[in-house]
Amino acid sequence: MITNEFPPGKVGNDRIIKFAKFLPHFGWEPQILTIARCGITEFDYSLESNVPDNIKVWRAFYPNFEALLIRVKGLLKKKTKNETVQITEECKQVSSNKCSLKRAIISSIKFILKKLLIPEELITWFPFAIFKGVRVCHKNRINLIFSSAPFYTNHLIGLGIKMLTGKKWVADYRNLWIDNPLRKHHSIFHKKIEEGLDRTIMKRANKIVVITEGMRNSLIRRYPFVSKDKIITIDNGYDLTDFRELKIDKEDNSKTLSITYTGAIYRDYPTPEFLEVIGELINERQDMGKRLKINLVGPIKQNEGLKIKEVIKKFNLFEIVFFENQVSRQKALEYQINSHILLLMSAGRGINTSTVVPGKLFDYIGAEKPIIAIIPDGDCARIVREGNLGWVVDANNSSKMRDIILEVYQKWTNDELKITPDWDYLKRFDRRNLTGRLAYIFDNLIRQN
Repeated sequence: MITNEFPPGKVGNDRIIKFAKFLPHFGWEPQILTIARCGITEFDYSLESNVPDNIKVWRAFYPNFEALLIRVKGLLKKKTKNETVQITEECKQVSSNKCSLKRAIISSIKFILKKLLIPEELITWFPFAIFKGVRVCHKNRINLIFSSAPFYTNHLIGLGIKMLTGKKWVADYRNLWIDNPLRKHHSIFHKKIEEGLDRTIMKRANKIVVITEGMRNSLIRRYPFVSKDKIITIDNGYDLTDFRELKIDKEDNSKTLSITYTGAIYRDYPTPEFLEVIGELINERQDMGKRLKINLVGPIKQNEGLKIKEVIKKFNLFEIVFFENQVSRQKALEYQINSHILLLMSAGRGINTSTVVPGKLFDYIGAEKPIIAIIPDGDCARIVREGNLGWVVDANNSSKMRDIILEVYQKWTNDELKITPDWDYLKRFDRRNLTGRLAYIFDNLIRQN
């Protein structure tokens, strides 16, 4: 199983961790190929408890220039188990000229690498991962290769190992590579090369796995030469065991309605629109201003941060909106279970936005709290509606957004803020069930030998 994101490194999506956890229940022994610790820039030690002790992890050297430079400069500090190390953010918090110089050097190197390396900086890991992966395949009787992306270098490594060993290979797309609404190509030259690489993966992989039907349909349209049976949908999901032994806030929260968003806020996210509606409501209803708390937990892209600050200043929301930068996964889950409402957002403009299903949706399902989803109509909206998880509204429909917030506030005031999820529908997103479907694909591929 090839992934550059694996504990103790920070993981944006725990899909491969959960597959590794449950595959032994279906007769498969997962072994992980990931980056060496010296190449990790952000650590989340709380994730290590999710990895079974018997999982073999192989680490290949990754010349991550950002991590290496930071270590040379002595900026990396070891944190406690439940904390996330944020190297660049630590640097930003130091106001000295010396740190500013270091930050400038790091930014310059990252900028150059982004412009030069295709498909991403991780490609420098490619030769070391190929060498390690081929050795592991030969020495450990590996039957099958599984790569998960993004990052898309993982698929190129899977392709290389397949060509050198002849093993069957399954390529897992958590996001589309081409026509990805969240990913920009640096130039037409970059895009043409990446289109060719993606096309090669489609041809050479034995099976393609995607996380939504919308993604599957998009790939079928783009690559009509690929058999429809070759592309299979296995959703992201939840693992209810993640919510055991979390810290429950025992303070009386009946006086404040808490709305929480956990995760990064990217370009074109409807956060300013949401806060605009909140501000207008508070101007009309002073009682809401005293009984409302909004938590934005996670990194915010600079331009989006400026927009958010403008709205906060415009409506004087300083005592209502609270920020916390990137936290460990465990702490993010604790934020979720200690909130009344969970806010789900994604970009509403661009190609294929309807295919985007944020991984946090499934954490929200596990937290069993009502969801306000400000998202475009598509796969994600369908899950929220069919699972009876809360409210769905388009970012451009401020009138409906206003009605939803008022409805939520009134239900909370009357102690009626509850949902009745359709667990008969939602059980299809249980991580163990999803892993069973993946194991079925593996079994069929091996039988074809």
